[in-house]
Amino acid sequence: MRTSDIEKTMSFCMNIDVDFNKVFEDVFPSCFVWLISRAIVFDTDTMRKLINNTDEFANTKKFSQLFRSRLQDILVELIRRLHDEDDFKKILSISFTCFPATDPPHFSRDMLDLCFDYLESGHSLNTHMLVEQQPATLQKTLLRLASAVHSSRSREGKLKRLHQYAYFCLRLTHDLSKSIFNEMAAFLIRDVCYSLLHLTRNGGDGDETLVAACCKFLDLFLRQALPARATEVQDVLRFIVANLISLAQSKNSSISEMAASLLRFLVVEQKNVLREAIAKLGSFPNHEVFKDVRETHNTIKLDDGSALCLEDELERFLDAIGEENVECLEDLANFTQQLSMRKSELQKLHQKLQSPYPENGANILHRLIFR
Repeated sequence: MRTSDIEKTMSFCMNIDVDFNKVFEDVFPSCFVWLISRAIVFDTDTMRKLINNTDEFANTKKFSQLFRSRLQDILVELIRRLHDEDDFKKILSISFTCFPATDPPHFSRDMLDLCFDYLESGHSLNTHMLVEQQPATLQKTLLRLASAVHSSRSREGKLKRLHQYAYFCLRLTHDLSKSIFNEMAAFLIRDVCYSLLHLTRNGGDGDETLVAACCKFLDLFLRQALPARATEVQDVLRFIVANLISLAQSKNSSISEMAASLLRFLVVEQKNVLREAIAKLGSFPNHEVFKDVRETHNTIKLDDGSALCLEDELERFLDAIGEENVECLEDLANFTQQLSMRKSELQKLHQKLQSPYPENGANILHRLIFR
């Protein structure tokens, strides 16, 4: 159908003794996306026949049924048409070699925007509908787009898939501050942050361009999410910060600067809305790049001059090392220093070990020893 008209396609199916209706239903998402691009430019007649199930489509499954049952595939197929190197460079401020010219047809960002506008005007497919009526479809679409980045074998392929993932996420964040997202916001923020930061692990498997692109997109995403979604960001702040600390110490100056800038945004610029979560963060390394965030963190932690007791410090340390894949060298150094400086408090905690096992859980030192 991409190279011929519908009559020739039906004739071809008849010649090879294949049921056109069955084949069309199997490949409906890709055909529908292609027809959207034609309808926008010049051919509205074929789309009208499909939607009304007339003429060549009279014997296919009802369009409304196909659209609802294959919505996730339609979204993924449409977003995977995005092939726009200029937009990638503009959004992420990164220059690189060309995207692989496979998997046509290729849409520019402008064309993809028009396709989504068409779906919104003709089929009420917008962010509100996805969040309210199809939350599972939205979640699975994000998962498939993120998985495509991981599964791409070439460096350029990963960057292209990342651009597609970023495009869809940024469309969603336009409405992130609205009440419609109250129930979905926590999932979206956690999913995007975890997906991007996991892509940066191990230096993006040696691809510093991919790591830089992930850092830039994470920066864009969090700046759009805050301050409206501070509550949801606080829930994942420890994980975000721990990974940014590692990235800020990268030998690649571009990656280091982006990570350090995002840390300053989260800890210094957003200290008022993220204060509670910042206070629970572990220690920052004693390096110049962390000077501002370390000072702000220490100020918040002291809470106007009132330092935490040793038991609370131990609780914070245990929470920090309980985080998945979080580096705790600075926390360990700070913890050791606290123990050596606050021996009287430590002695009191040790005395509690001799008392009966507490009903509300293990003594903090028990937990520390058996961690």
